[in-house]
Amino acid sequence: MDKYNIAGLNVSAEFNFDRMKKNMPKYKKDFDGDADITISVTKQESIDIQDGNPHLTLGACEYMLAGTQFYKGLLDHDGMLLHSSAIMMDGKAYLFSARSGTGKSTHTKLWQELYGEDKAVNFNDDKPAIRVIDGKVYACGTPFSGKTDINLNVIVPLKAICFIERSEQNSIRKIPKIQAIPLIINQTIFKNESEEIRQKVYDVIGKVLAEVPVYILSCNISTNAAKLAHDTMSKED
Repeated sequence: MDKYNIAGLNVSAEFNFDRMKKNMPKYKKDFDGDADITISVTKQESIDIQDGNPHLTLGACEYMLAGTQFYKGLLDHDGMLLHSSAIMMDGKAYLFSARSGTGKSTHTKLWQELYGEDKAVNFNDDKPAIRVIDGKVYACGTPFSGKTDINLNVIVPLKAICFIERSEQNSIRKIPKIQAIPLIINQTIFKNESEEIRQKVYDVIGKVLAEVPVYILSCNISTNAAKLAHDTMSKED
């Protein structure tokens, strides 16, 4: 198996198809000892998934299975994946999440349009990891970047999580932790998973919310929305 480092964890993995292979070189790193997470998807497992989902390529099937294996391993290291678009700016990370089609990727592009792609860097456009390390919360790049190739192997202090909803007028508000929990669950947890897995997810969410504020941004597609989001969340203590 090849060796990688993803979200600060040593990962052993072996892939059969180009979808995963093309995303992995930037995460490659040798290490001694046992891996924290092992990803192993056989060709037959991908074929079995494709049999029930003929519209998917074998590479897409392997991508899905590998992502599930990584996520389950990540939960044992105070980590989770959040369906979101991740921006890092001034040494801090901001995660924008929403239902598919709402415009989270469009919003992070507005940050880049407003502040420049060299300053506002999108380091994952689908499933960045969140990890609690020594009591601090970080957002991490992963090779699970959805339909895009936007992913970087970085670990950045997480400043805020923001859920986007469409509106003609721009406004942003910080929400209570109890309100944030179901929003996060809807963008992270697997369907039909065991109670054990669900409890691990809840435990990680609790640790994240103890340190990181969550916002709801009602916005249109304008750089004014990006400026409002940045100015509000970056100044939060």
